[in-house]
Amino acid sequence: MEEDPAKKKLGGPYRNLRLTKKEMEVLARSKAGAQKRLEHEMFERKRRDTMNLKRMNRELAEERGEPNEEADLESD
Repeated sequence: MEEDPAKKKLGGPYRNLRLTKKEMEVLARSKAGAQKRLEHEMFERKRRDTMNLKRMNRELAEERGEPNEEADLESD
């Protein structure tokens, strides 16, 4: 079985694959897309956690009868 000289051997988890330049570009794009999705998911998770934390702090302040500083800021 002769190997295509246009195909390049990769390292890492792809070391057993021999890919053409075009195939490598497609792989790079899919990896970049996966990285973007991961970054977006982490951003959304952090945003949700922040919103939940603010809500819990607001509820605790209401239970204690403390003035709500956020409400004061919003009314200004």
